[in-house]
Amino acid sequence: MGAVHGKPADRQIGEGTFATVCVVANKDDQGQAYAVKRLKRQSSVEEVGLFNKEIDILSSMDHG
Repeated sequence: MGAVHGKPADRQIGEGTFATVCVVANKDDQGQAYAVKRLKRQSSVEEVGLFNKEIDILSSMDHG
């Protein structure tokens, strides 16, 4: 599974056509767990565009 930004990925919780989702614990944030989506290397420009659109949509939501 490897690491995400230097932090070990605890476990994979999902996989799609162009990305995988892993749980990562942030020790700097009292071990708070986060879901991290990692694009696969062979992602096309179109897939990266969809990923960026997803980021925009999720950023505009109230997650509280």
